Amino acid sequence: MSLEFSYIGFGANLGEPQEMLARVLREMNTSFGKVQRVSRLFRATPWRGASGPDYINAVVELATLQDAADLLTILQELERASGRKRPCKNAPRVCDLDLLLHRDEVIIKKDLVVPHPLLHLRHFVLAPLCDLIPEGKHPLMGVSFRQLLESVPDTGMVVPLDSETIWVSTLSQ
Repeated sequence: MSLEFSYIGFGANLGEPQEMLARVLREMNTSFGKVQRVSRLFRATPWRGASGPDYINAVVELATLQDAADLLTILQELERASGRKRPCKNAPRVCDLDLLLHRDEVIIKKDLVVPHPLLHLRHFVLAPLCDLIPEGKHPLMGVSFRQLLESVPDTGMVVPLDSETIWVSTLSQ
């Protein structure tokens, strides 16, 4: 299965994460792409024992004409515009957007690595990604995301939330 879209990881554990995700989705749709699908929302403990409240995580499937470098820059600008601060590594945040996959591309540069270098290690990323493309294959590992999820070493809590009705109203506003 080849990948034709970009996949963006969303996470937040400060403020109102569901409202922030709705805002991010509207911005993506109006400014630099077309949201195709959004995974369910997942509640997850902070990764590797970081401090702060539980996160709300999701993955967005995005059709975009942007190249990976430009898309990463746009995502970082959207984080800043949403109030993201970076006081220290793994600090709690109001909006975190990670470029997980950009079609089937493999990019290894100083400031850009695609697929995301930690994707295969994070339960809170693989669970929502599997909502969208469970049989999709990791471009470097050649293994399906379902297989990666089944063998992920991350033991942090990741629980799906009932969010099915949010997206219909969010994307039509």
